[in-house]
Amino acid sequence: MKDVKLLVAIGGTVLCLVACTSSQTLTRGKATDILEKSPAYQPQPNAPVYLTREQHEEGVKEGLWTKEDDHLHPVWWKLTPSGERCFTGPASVSDLMRNPKLFRSFIARFNFKRKVIEITGITDDSAAIGDPTTTKVVDVKWTYDFAGCPDDIRIGKVFKDYSKEDQDMFKLYDDGWRYVRVVGSTEGRD
Repeated sequence: MKDVKLLVAIGGTVLCLVACTSSQTLTRGKATDILEKSPAYQPQPNAPVYLTREQHEEGVKEGLWTKEDDHLHPVWWKLTPSGERCFTGPASVSDLMRNPKLFRSFIARFNFKRKVIEITGITDDSAAIGDPTTTKVVDVKWTYDFAGCPDDIRIGKVFKDYSKEDQDMFKLYDDGWRYVRVVGSTEGRD
């Protein structure tokens, strides 16, 4: 009988240790779940969709927008009726003055939601104050769902393989890991 009680006690201790330490381990799956539930990954009204030069040129070929030169602005993008099915227009001049990264972006007509494609890495935050194991930097490859856009736009060359990469900060709290903020992004860069 003592052996059974001892076995149950040891089993309970091992189970508790596994459960307690697993909540302190940030896995790729756990990071994905936390991100996709965070406000940053919920549908965003008027989200700017940043494009590379190549994506812009492909959009011209697909008839989504045209490249304008009005001699006041060296390059300006104008949506065609086809592009207006998914976007309301390029960033305004006043938006560009506040944030030059918006130069090659279009404003979404619909509330796009971010989706994690892949967590490509997790590391301790070496710049963290205190214990670096309680702050993680997570490399994330993500895309928009392009919900509301017609299928021909969603599967075209511009958006079919659309993705961006962020480095996101996570912190360990008493109730588990939480997403804190973006610490680095490829949005707005080529």
